[in-house]
Amino acid sequence: MPILKLLAKDSIIYGGADFGSKLVALFTFPLIASVLPQKSIGILELVLTTTGLLGMLIQCGLSNSVHRFYWDEKLKPIDRPTLVSSAFSIQLSLGILFLIIASLSILIFPKLSIFPLSTISWIAISAAITLMVFKIWFVYILDVTRLHLAPFRFLSISLASKVASSVLGCFTVLYLGWGLDGYLSTQAVVMVAIFPLACWLIKKDLTFKISKKWCEETFKYGYPFIFAGIAFWLLGTIDRWMLTAFTSLEEVSVYSVAFRFSSIILFITTAFGMAWGPVAIKIKSENPSKYKEFYADLLGVFLYLILLISGLVGLFSGEIIKSLMSDDYSKSAFALIFLSFGVGLYGTQQITAMGISIEKKTYLFSRIAWISLILNIVFNYFLIQKFGATGASFSTLISYLFITSAYLFYSEKLHEIPFNKSRLLMLLILGSFVIFVSMYFCINDFSLKYTLIKLVTLGLFAILGYLVIKNNILIGIKNFVVN
Repeated sequence: MPILKLLAKDSIIYGGADFGSKLVALFTFPLIASVLPQKSIGILELVLTTTGLLGMLIQCGLSNSVHRFYWDEKLKPIDRPTLVSSAFSIQLSLGILFLIIASLSILIFPKLSIFPLSTISWIAISAAITLMVFKIWFVYILDVTRLHLAPFRFLSISLASKVASSVLGCFTVLYLGWGLDGYLSTQAVVMVAIFPLACWLIKKDLTFKISKKWCEETFKYGYPFIFAGIAFWLLGTIDRWMLTAFTSLEEVSVYSVAFRFSSIILFITTAFGMAWGPVAIKIKSENPSKYKEFYADLLGVFLYLILLISGLVGLFSGEIIKSLMSDDYSKSAFALIFLSFGVGLYGTQQITAMGISIEKKTYLFSRIAWISLILNIVFNYFLIQKFGATGASFSTLISYLFITSAYLFYSEKLHEIPFNKSRLLMLLILGSFVIFVSMYFCINDFSLKYTLIKLVTLGLFAILGYLVIKNNILIGIKNFVVN
């Protein structure tokens, strides 16, 4: 199948799964929030955030490891179940160990005096920990279904788990009145119940044959993602902390609203990443003489498309905020401009990082992540005090640009991927022009004159950008086929 057609089809399916999950949450969460006390909602968010951070230790980057080696030309198809099962055995062992430690802690210290744990029942804590562990295992299985190039299987099991847990969670809270304990317990029970079905879906890749070699190889490749994940978690929250310290909670809300709307771009890049990840190494294995040029060409095309979409959101950020939010959030429009382009540029790292992944230099991901965090803090320090949420969003843009640029540098240096930097630079210059127009004509009221100016700007970017990358489309990837 032509690679562009495959990526487009799978991106739509994976995007549909993500959209469906978010839609279910959109309808069920307000119902739960209307019944649970505000304090319980705060506890829920705190519990989920904390367990998510702890979950990085159990994940240990093992899904990334399996994605790297599954389609490698050096791995025989008969050995793929051993690879998948060996990495999964590590994750199972870490998860079981965590469950044992947590259970003993709850038995020994049934009444935790440390705030905010003192406000949470042992039932809620136990359910949250169980939910976290089984969800990590479940996500690993979903990642394996993606490697099978079975997006509809991924769609069905992903939506089934989300719908079941959300609907039953609502039932326990709204009709049974079990509160936060019931909600978390239901979520955990659903995840435990659906886990055997998920395992059955990847049964061809599950075996009791565990390889010491693959355990060591996958762990060595994956563990740097723990430190990178922590850095990215901090990078995603440090803006809000520094806004709180240097400005006000109102500025935090302005930034948060802009960040939520920039999720439009994140939704698209995530869907592409889920489609791209399973086939990236497969392309390398099937086309050993052409894959490097393909990676380089695809980056040019993807950067063009994501800048075009980011430009659309950025140019009409004022109108978007005005139509959906109150006047109190009018300043979010300026922050949204920088965040939309920043999130778009961050999405390109799925391609720019390929050389690092292939060469197994994953420690670079951790180093680059921590450097970008420091860079973000420095820019925030100087910009937030003067420009508030807009300064924070610009700092995020710079940090994300640094991350993907660093990935590109090392991918080219380590694996000699021939990225056409002059074309990429031209696209970034055109994108910068769109940012300038977006800032200059950012208004919260509809104006036909300004709307036409924005549409002409977007049209010019589309035409000039296409002229920059047309050889990539016509020669590089249009007829590229993956089996």
